[in-house]
Amino acid sequence: MDFNFGEKFFYGKVQRDFVPMYFDNIGIQLKPIVSSQAQGQAFRAINFVADAFDKLSDQFAKAIMDSKIYADEPFLSKLEAFKAFTDPVATYDQHLTTFTEAMAEQLTTDNIQIKNFDDFMTLFKSYAIRSSPEIPFTFSAFLKSKYCPMSVSGLVIEIADLDYYNDHEKIVQFYNSRNWEYYVNACRSYGFMVDKNIPWRLVADIASPAMLSYAAEYGF
Repeated sequence: MDFNFGEKFFYGKVQRDFVPMYFDNIGIQLKPIVSSQAQGQAFRAINFVADAFDKLSDQFAKAIMDSKIYADEPFLSKLEAFKAFTDPVATYDQHLTTFTEAMAEQLTTDNIQIKNFDDFMTLFKSYAIRSSPEIPFTFSAFLKSKYCPMSVSGLVIEIADLDYYNDHEKIVQFYNSRNWEYYVNACRSYGFMVDKNIPWRLVADIASPAMLSYAAEYGF
């Protein structure tokens, strides 16, 4: 699935009417992923997503025992989570810090002196308006922007810690893997979509029968 194309870019970050939304742990809970590479506290995802991934990981373990797949692939033999849920508020706070530091650096470079709060507000509004088409300032704008990762939804699990921009590694480690076809089919059968541009990123398809069956265990 190409999540850079059309409406898929907003998957898990907006409602059907494109109003921004974010995971707040009310009414639905995060759950540790058993099959995880985390040091200390385990990575987490929405409870039914974590369940589906752990079952998928178990399926790979069984496939190795039954000699259905190769056991020596770096990432597609033993499935483990390297990244999962990212707190949207903390991520936004970090983005805001970067924004304000950039603004302060620009003011210093331009040798602008601020004498009072009114001066500050005039400069701030000017800076925010100039940068807003490319760099979001409000939380709602951030949620819909390229700066906000899909992982804030709790629906995303990544099974590698590779560079998103290293296309060579994507081809060698995933598309050319001897277990690739098994991986794609297994993910589909457990209710996950594979990100076309980041093939180690699994995204829960909340409309699929498989994922709906896991969600039903929690009354969803």
